[in-house]
Amino acid sequence: MSDIRIVRMSETSVTPGELADLFNATFGEYEGMVPATAETMAWYIRRPGLGEGHSFLALAGQELAASTFVTAARVVFGGETVACGIIDSVMTRPRWRRRGIATALLERAVDEMRREGLGASLLYTLEGSGGHRIYSRLGYRERAVAHYYHADAVPAAPPEPGLRPARPDEEEAVRARLNAWLGGCDGYVPLDDALWRWRRRERPRIMPSTLFVLDAPDGIAGTGALCATRVSIGNQPVDLAIFTDVAGADAAAQRRVLYGLLERVPPGYGVGLLAGSHDPVLPALAAQLGMARYEEVAMTLALTAAGEAALSRPPRGWYTLGESLIGV
Repeated sequence: MSDIRIVRMSETSVTPGELADLFNATFGEYEGMVPATAETMAWYIRRPGLGEGHSFLALAGQELAASTFVTAARVVFGGETVACGIIDSVMTRPRWRRRGIATALLERAVDEMRREGLGASLLYTLEGSGGHRIYSRLGYRERAVAHYYHADAVPAAPPEPGLRPARPDEEEAVRARLNAWLGGCDGYVPLDDALWRWRRRERPRIMPSTLFVLDAPDGIAGTGALCATRVSIGNQPVDLAIFTDVAGADAAAQRRVLYGLLERVPPGYGVGLLAGSHDPVLPALAAQLGMARYEEVAMTLALTAAGEAALSRPPRGWYTLGESLIGV
């Protein structure tokens, strides 16, 4: 470690292209990961709350050896929102692994989160991986399991004519409904103006996302988003339509949204769906559709007494954060 310097990202001139190269070198073999480009990374580091001030790089001379991002956000735990530091993209170039760099980066990040008064920290990782062992040593504990479902071809499902693209003037109503329907789920980040704008209107053109709504006599009964992108599965590029934020007034509405999204998948694309343990609806639907399931664990760390109190209560559902799990 004597040849490594850990610095804030804001203290360097690192480019999105350099970060994308590090990301791909680190996560290239992860199933279902969306490969990064300079364009997608430039979007990602503009994520509200991320900020270059509490993201850190490990430099070996002028070489970017490793990095980690920390996003400050309100996250639901135990039925209340907690000021949280979301750890994303702990990246180490393969030739710099097993030197304690990731541990040093995480220790620095945790110290910074404590200094900022954040109540808890959240991250996603593969169970049994090197990262999982590091996070466990630092005190992170498993909170839930993130489910990432995949099908090479669009599963057969009953037709659902009631789903349609949302109009621009409906987006505010959709945002309010999502906060109402998902606001009690552990892991959910309530959608404020900045996060909604970043997700919906500032997206990179190579990773478009279309918002859909399910009509009801009294308004919107359900919603879901479809992101058409390219992912890595079995070390091969695969075109995938990934469904996120599938939500509704009840289980029947969620089912109808999911079936309607399946009809909207572009020709030649497979299907991906994000869900989580403690979710009583989507995992059962994905299983009925015969979709394969990949898993990562969601791990949390209490940083204050208030954070510890929230995390002492059992999860109420689980919301898998797409931008943290796979970068969409």
